Amino acid sequence: MYYIYWLFGLGILGFFVGKFIKHKSLYPFMPFKHDFRKRRSTFLKTLELLDKINADIIIETGTSREGLHGAKSNGAATIVFGKWAKLNKAFLHSVDISENSVANAQKEVTKQRLDDYVKIHLSDSIIFLQNFDKKVDFLYLDSYDYSSNIEVQKKQ
Repeated sequence: MYYIYWLFGLGILGFFVGKFIKHKSLYPFMPFKHDFRKRRSTFLKTLELLDKINADIIIETGTSREGLHGAKSNGAATIVFGKWAKLNKAFLHSVDISENSVANAQKEVTKQRLDDYVKIHLSDSIIFLQNFDKKVDFLYLDSYDYSSNIEVQKKQ
């Protein structure tokens, strides 16, 4: 019986060690609790690039519709770039055509106290970019959403 408890305890320990090894945060830049998994390395490279070019104006097309909740798979870039902008006295413009995505992103921007460094725009990204009249230092194109509806695909 003791052997079964020992194996069970070892299994639980293995589970948590596995979770810890897979966890890929941007700590200390962002709290450890946010897990970016496979996206971590590209975010780190992007942040290095922003530092290197000393970006002042950043534009992101396709805002973080889930705030930081989708950090492992989608979203979160608005907050990551917004935090970088705050630390570096830069500014992020994030644009999305979806009212719901804009509302969700704005909630997270406000929650993270980034309102002075991030502006969320409700617009088609192409129209927004055509009308943007400042020098852009970094453009993050992430606004294509795929529809499984065949009729929508034909219109694209």
